[in-house]
Amino acid sequence: MKVALIQMKFARRFFYLHPERLMGMSIGAPGIVTLPDPTKPWWVGTGGMERIFDKTPDLDAMRKVPVEMVIGAQDIETWDVTVKPGSRNWMEGVNDPGETRVDRLRGLEKAFEAQGIAVRFDLVPGVEHAGGLVQEPVKAFLADVLARRSQVRAL
Repeated sequence: MKVALIQMKFARRFFYLHPERLMGMSIGAPGIVTLPDPTKPWWVGTGGMERIFDKTPDLDAMRKVPVEMVIGAQDIETWDVTVKPGSRNWMEGVNDPGETRVDRLRGLEKAFEAQGIAVRFDLVPGVEHAGGLVQEPVKAFLADVLARRSQVRAL
């Protein structure tokens, strides 16, 4: 098992397909999110995953994985996250989770929690879109994940 600390689309999408392979997952400041919603088409949601990947999300397994969402409180620019029609990344619903990265991460948090997936949300005051400045809460989260893993092994 691995701890996913990848601040891009891969970690979240890997989580939908292989949660049993993760000890924990930290999601940082996504510009585009994939919601755990089977009524929305892949990749805006998880609809159609079975056709594409021959697998659907295992929500029970996903609920067992500790999840952190972390973002700077001032990560509120929209120019780099708004997807416009005609863009190669355009899909209907791509902008629905929110206008800013903070809004989108809150939208993802709400969607996870609606599926019964617990989320630790770390909003770092005074920080814009700068991964290096959110390391302390990420390190604390990962330390908690590893400590829990050690306790389970000790039993």
